[in-house]
Amino acid sequence: MRRLISINNLLNQRALQGHMLMHYLKTLKNETTMEPKEMANLNHSVEVLSVATKTPIWHIEDLFEEQPHCSSKPFLLVLVASAPENFERRNAIRKTWAGSERQKHWITRTHAKTVFLIGLSTTKFLNVLTQNENEQYGDVLLGSYVDTYRNLTAKVMHGFTWAFKQCKPMFLLKTDDDCFVNLHLLTEFLRKYNPIRTNLYAGRIRWSAPVIRDPTSRWYVSDKEYRGSRYAPYVSGAGYVMSLDVLHKLVQLSGKVDVFPNEDAYVGYVLNFARVRPTYSARFVTHNGPWQVCNFLYLFVVHHVKPSRQKEFQDMVDLARQKCPESDVARDWV
Repeated sequence: MRRLISINNLLNQRALQGHMLMHYLKTLKNETTMEPKEMANLNHSVEVLSVATKTPIWHIEDLFEEQPHCSSKPFLLVLVASAPENFERRNAIRKTWAGSERQKHWITRTHAKTVFLIGLSTTKFLNVLTQNENEQYGDVLLGSYVDTYRNLTAKVMHGFTWAFKQCKPMFLLKTDDDCFVNLHLLTEFLRKYNPIRTNLYAGRIRWSAPVIRDPTSRWYVSDKEYRGSRYAPYVSGAGYVMSLDVLHKLVQLSGKVDVFPNEDAYVGYVLNFARVRPTYSARFVTHNGPWQVCNFLYLFVVHHVKPSRQKEFQDMVDLARQKCPESDVARDWV
């Protein structure tokens, strides 16, 4: 514990960053893991999504006390699904599209806000680091669920519930911490050109994806959790945009629809009940290609981007706004 306190002090002084954090994580992992009794208590108090339930586990009262402030209704709220150990990814995003000095003016002017969704680690030290990170940046929404891939549905629905109750943004973008978001372009498009102001649920659609029944697969869903052989049409979780009315429907209905551990498919499944049909957009790409500068007058979200490339992409965005013809700016979702 004394060693944890020492590291906590260093964090408050902002002395631990990048590779230094990873070094401490590796050296302290064994001595900061939760005791079996603590882990049992945690599992008892948190429902893990291995069994379908009609009782949602993302109540606001389950959250930790220190949460991001959302006093004014942002025009666009960006929720980034992250993991406790992904410090480098979050810092790269903070230094580029979510908060670079060059963007502060228009982010403030357009009321765009970015929040990271993170759950509990079974390692005490990681939970200390996450708490301190939130104290430093104020942009982490901490959930009381165990942060595992099987609990990704809980993470995202947790974030949506908080977003609707505390923020009520006009539009919401859900994305992941390995994505680049062309935040300026997306915000500008939503303000000036977006033809769909309500009932909007847009992104890269999977029309009839099969349900994975292989228990060894990361995407395994049992027939008890989801009975059909194929999912209702849904939008890839790497990036999708919804309007406030759709967010409201999603939060309202989620407590009445059985949950299963496939976040993006679950969102589409719930919205299918609400008769919200997804809007296809090729401007959300699930691969990281050899992009040209002027492509960034079109792309909203790019998946599979390493932290080291976030700045490269942001620089290309800035260059595109200076060098590429205004006529190249796309004015529709497709």
